[in-house]
Amino acid sequence: MSEALTLMRPTSFSPVCLFPACRRGRRIILLVTAIGLMNAFDLFMTLHAHGHGLLTETNPIARYLLMQGPMALILFKILFAGFGGGVLLWNRHHLLAEYMAWLAVAANLSMAVRWMSCYEFYEVTLNYGVPSGVVSVLGVLG
Repeated sequence: MSEALTLMRPTSFSPVCLFPACRRGRRIILLVTAIGLMNAFDLFMTLHAHGHGLLTETNPIARYLLMQGPMALILFKILFAGFGGGVLLWNRHHLLAEYMAWLAVAANLSMAVRWMSCYEFYEVTLNYGVPSGVVSVLGVLG
């Protein structure tokens, strides 16, 4: 009887394992890695823009931490992202954890795209000045 049960268990080469649920743990590990990399990119861009005076932080927690120094924000970001990633990894075999990991990737990816467009704007502003149409639209300069 135990031989029959052993033969019916899916192995990594079994066609049963082609279903996505059996690889969810690996996907979540990759997603959490991507989230960590995008969080590192966000941290770098935040510190870079703040250091060059290009950023007025609107997040009150990040603003307070930046006033304490960059190391405070770095530690907060590591702890916050590490805790979130740890929760996802702990629950990596659950479908809801995968949904949350994909949601976090989408949010971080949109933030990274936003950073890239902001940085391009900062670069143009620093090199060529602010176009007059932007000044009137923003209402913050001039």
